[in-house]
Amino acid sequence: MKAVFDPDRVLAGGLAAIRDQFHVPQAFPPEVIAAAQAAARRVPADHADRTALPLVTLDPASSTDLDQAFAIESSGSDLLLRYAIADVAWFVDDGDPIDREAWRRGATLYLPDGKAGLYPPILSEGAASLLPDGPRPAVLFTVRVAADGEARLDAAERALVRSRAKLAYETADDADLPPQFAELARRIALAEARRGAARVDPPEQEVVRRADGGYALAFRARHASEARNAALSLATNLAIAELLQAHHTGLFRVMAEPDAAAVSRLRNTARALGIAWQRRLAFSPLGYALRGARDSALRAEAQGMDIRRIQWAGFVASSLAAGMAGALYAFSKGSIAPDVLGVSRSVDGLVMVLLGGLQTLAGPLVGAAAYTWLQDVAARSTDYWHAVLGLAIL
Repeated sequence: MKAVFDPDRVLAGGLAAIRDQFHVPQAFPPEVIAAAQAAARRVPADHADRTALPLVTLDPASSTDLDQAFAIESSGSDLLLRYAIADVAWFVDDGDPIDREAWRRGATLYLPDGKAGLYPPILSEGAASLLPDGPRPAVLFTVRVAADGEARLDAAERALVRSRAKLAYETADDADLPPQFAELARRIALAEARRGAARVDPPEQEVVRRADGGYALAFRARHASEARNAALSLATNLAIAELLQAHHTGLFRVMAEPDAAAVSRLRNTARALGIAWQRRLAFSPLGYALRGARDSALRAEAQGMDIRRIQWAGFVASSLAAGMAGALYAFSKGSIAPDVLGVSRSVDGLVMVLLGGLQTLAGPLVGAAAYTWLQDVAARSTDYWHAVLGLAIL
């Protein structure tokens, strides 16, 4: 994490008061330190040797408690994600001083001038951290990600791994990362869109020192590599969760559906802020799939989409809308003649869309209103209303 430089101790008093108020733990007791030092000297003997895997870590530049590393390789049309989680549990025995202290602390707490770690630094930032200075024990998951983004767990084992590089969000570029890194993240995003999943990534804030010696809150820029890195974690979690659920075991955190009042409040807030609410069909998974099939059917098929099924779904939806329009037309006219089935009616529809604007939801409605108005005005004004209408459209 990034610690604030506070030479004049402007923040020190306030942060100390916060620690006292919320009972933030301070230094580790001597018996915990002693137990951690002994644990750090242990040598793994039962872990499989996977040190040949080209694993790398990707974290903020200042991080030293590296708890995950990854490697990606191709397997036919699938991608194999090797995802290593630091095996801290191997260093900690049930009921020992480290374990009891971790239960007391509950989680690592971060403050602007430091953190209160869950485990002593000799473990969390040393022997159990996936730093690139030697082999480390880890739990290694092999996750197979298909072309459509579906993830499946192929294997899980305790293994010795060796990180090849400590990469940072701020400086890593595509040449430093596995060639399939961006593609794997794209596949996971595709699966998210198909599920209709919502992702909210609010900007993070950090305390920064001003030129006048004071401090201010500033938004931290989010790098593209952070979102892609999160996709790797998501793929692994989904694959493990699916396996646990299939075997009717594990604990799952679930979120209840928002109630109608909450949805209404959100929509009203968005309207008050001038934010256009996403239209249901165009921005639904089906809507995105229809756009992809329209723009490049070949590319959409390569991404795992069933183009024929998607096109049939769009045809059925549009036929339903056309049928409703025909029923309203017949009701408004009182009767209907065979000439409404002529080609000219289809041309009228295309003209309406062109008038209102392509690839917009409101375009056909605006175009239909404009076309109908022009037709009525021109027909009442001259016998050559077809020519007038054509010139107006041009």
